[in-house]
Amino acid sequence: MLSRIVFSLFLVAEVCVARSEPSVDESRMLTVHLIHHSHNDLGGKKTKDEHYECCVRDILNGAVDALLKEKHRRFSYAEMVYFERWFNEKSAPMQKLVRRLVKTRQLELVNGGWTSMDESCPTYEDMLVNLEKGHKFIQNEFGVLPRIGWQLDSYGHSSTNARFLAELGYDAWFFTRGNIEEKTSRSKHHKMEFLWRPSFKTMGERAEIFSHFAYES
Repeated sequence: MLSRIVFSLFLVAEVCVARSEPSVDESRMLTVHLIHHSHNDLGGKKTKDEHYECCVRDILNGAVDALLKEKHRRFSYAEMVYFERWFNEKSAPMQKLVRRLVKTRQLELVNGGWTSMDESCPTYEDMLVNLEKGHKFIQNEFGVLPRIGWQLDSYGHSSTNARFLAELGYDAWFFTRGNIEEKTSRSKHHKMEFLWRPSFKTMGERAEIFSHFAYES
């Protein structure tokens, strides 16, 4: 049986499993959570501006339009370098609506850095400046701070980052990339969720963070 994945602080869309037979074994049923989100690289085959013009603007326009039409819908977004640009393009009435979506957590701002950090090479100062820049925008515009770490396409996932997010008060951290042998083993033994304690001997529970190692197909 696959392990149940519980995203404790995410407001997500739940898919109900239809019961075709009255004798179904409920202990073997899964609760499936869908997290509607986008991951937008700051670099790659296209420049930052090209990526925004061809993709990101339309993604955010479409997502926010869908959220405004149905209150049960949720969407998560991480890269503030794009979100701030998009938000500043909007009219005052639309900005007010977006603030409402953030307040009600229909629109969940996760991670909150200027971009997602590539953990294989940055210094502690780089990580701090990246989050500080994005968090300053979120705090000024929405009066909140992200509580969930969201590193879907970063390499490394160092213990420094785990300790960093824990000390900043994040409640959980989700990431995908990692050593394939460890990922396969964790999936087999249903250990994709765990408490990461990078400095437990010296920092105690203050430096632990709930982590989820998402499996890519």
